[in-house]
Amino acid sequence: GLLVLLDESEVTARSLSTAKVLQILFDIADGLRMREGDYGIFISMPENFLAQAQASFPALPARLQSRNCVPRLRDLYGSDFARSLWGRYVEEFNLSDIAAAVVSDETLQAIGQVASSERNDLSYGPRTVISAFRRMVFCYQTRNTTYSPSDFVKDCLDEEIPYISNYPSRIREILNSPEASEVNSTILMTLAAFPNGMTLEVGTKLGIDNQLAELSRRP
Repeated sequence: GLLVLLDESEVTARSLSTAKVLQILFDIADGLRMREGDYGIFISMPENFLAQAQASFPALPARLQSRNCVPRLRDLYGSDFARSLWGRYVEEFNLSDIAAAVVSDETLQAIGQVASSERNDLSYGPRTVISAFRRMVFCYQTRNTTYSPSDFVKDCLDEEIPYISNYPSRIREILNSPEASEVNSTILMTLAAFPNGMTLEVGTKLGIDNQLAELSRRP
């Protein structure tokens, strides 16, 4: 079937006016109920443009949602997005034999935490995930190493992965603090890969549970 992608409606509104663009989108959504066949329409718009539409043309968002052509990306990429997407890649490209050698499940959890829609203060969501995947494949192909949480953080610090500037600046602040001088930097970067927190189980699997216990006992 045919899939039509409508993107950057807010850019078009600068030349046609917001009212005209909203009317065009409404006409498209309204016409869908009379059309049958194997086709789809996907409409992308930023949150602020959608809010503007809700305020000035309230019938439009309701009509679009009733036609299921405006999924909200923030609802699609939660903390498990990286793990789920990698699972799809493994399945589609028959990578089950090497998947665990490319990246650990703990690293996928870390990428998912940083790139989750709940932490839009840290990353660019799906773009960050895809860039991390590119880096982990590169590491496997060139160094034959399994991509780790600290590798992910180092790539963010080296600007290999797109991020919001607050994330690396916070990490550098921690790494350069006097308190960090007595702590292994890899341990700190591993912790930084889990902004929502690391469970004891994950720490054990990463082999840093003893170091974490020692850190917790420090005054």
